[in-house]
Amino acid sequence: MRISVVGSSCSGKTTFSKRLSEITGVKHVPIDEYSHLPNWQERPTAELRELIGREASAEEWIIDGNYTKTRDLVWPRVTLVIWLDLPFRVVYLRTIWRTARRVITGEEVCAGNRETLSNAVFSRDSMIYYVAKTFWYRRRRIEGLLKEPQYSSIPYMRLRTTREVNEFLYGVEAHGSL
Repeated sequence: MRISVVGSSCSGKTTFSKRLSEITGVKHVPIDEYSHLPNWQERPTAELRELIGREASAEEWIIDGNYTKTRDLVWPRVTLVIWLDLPFRVVYLRTIWRTARRVITGEEVCAGNRETLSNAVFSRDSMIYYVAKTFWYRRRRIEGLLKEPQYSSIPYMRLRTTREVNEFLYGVEAHGSL
C-alpha cells in the first residue's frame, strides 16, 4: 500500500492521512512537516527530495501533500492516489476556523512554527489568502495531472464531500483494509 493523498490546502489531507494510517498501521509521511524548518524557512529542495525519496522507497506509506518538487519521487511508486476534492466553501471555512484556532491557542504548525495574527491575516503568506488564491488552480492542476500519460494509469479516488471522506474511512476500518 503506497498512497498519495492530494487536494487543496486545508482540504483535510493530513487529518485524513493520519486517520488512515491509524486504521491501517501504514506509516504516514506529511510532506509539510519535512518541507518547513523553524522560522518558516523552506527546507532546501535537495534536502527535501532526499528525505521524501527515502520515505517513498519504503514498501508501504501514506504520503500527503501536493509538492511538485517531490511528485516524481512519489507518484511512480504509488498504488493509489486519493484526491480530497471538497467544495470551496467547506475548504475555506476550514481554513478560517483552523487559522483562528491556531492563532488563539498558539498551536505548533510544523517545525516549531506558529501562526500569529499578523501572518495569519495581514500577510501575503496568510493561509486564508493562499487558499482563496490557489483553490481553483490546484483543482484544475490535479485533474490535469491525473490525465497526463505518465500518470493516467494510476488508480485514484476522488472524494468530493465530507460524507464521502468519512464513509471511505469507515469502510476501511470496517473491512480492515482498502
